[in-house]
Amino acid sequence: MYNFLKQKLKHTPKQVKYFFYKAIAILLAWKLVYIFLLMPSRIIDQPLTQIAANSTASTINLIENTNDYSSKTVKAYVFRSGEGIWVNQAAIYNKQEKVLAVEDACNGLELFVLYAGFIICLPALFLRKSIFIFSGLIMIYLVNVFRCVGIVYVIENYPAYLDFTHHYLFTFMVYIFIIWLWLQFSKKLSISNVQTEQ
Repeated sequence: MYNFLKQKLKHTPKQVKYFFYKAIAILLAWKLVYIFLLMPSRIIDQPLTQIAANSTASTINLIENTNDYSSKTVKAYVFRSGEGIWVNQAAIYNKQEKVLAVEDACNGLELFVLYAGFIICLPALFLRKSIFIFSGLIMIYLVNVFRCVGIVYVIENYPAYLDFTHHYLFTFMVYIFIIWLWLQFSKKLSISNVQTEQ
């Protein structure tokens, strides 16, 4: 098996190897920075989670022409892997009833890094990368907000379908959107054009 992989790697074009080496380096760097610095301090997660919840509540209020939905930061006792822990959440309320809790894992940060990291690894001019990263992050943020809006709608109207829509349907739709963005970015690129990257 090792010899087979070694032979395959030997015959892989250098541009493809460059892409994968760069992707692995970015992934490792991100995970180290996130796990040891950003996650414990919540320096990015806290505001991003709260903004996602605020935007979700505001969007529902706009769609339904009401002021019943609001959001606030709470601590909640939840069970993970058989044990109870306290976690920070940005809760969305319909009047006084809590309908959805947005946790850091659902704030879209991992999606932002995944999307931007892929574009950074591809050979393209700095300006093109910058435009696609900036506009793409805004669009992914909006899609994530509408995902949360959809989850609130399902919770309030079709609670039996919550598990499927939350864990599968809406997640699948977000990833399909990100893949579509990548395809738009890749349309005019050539893997042999690695020298154009700046």
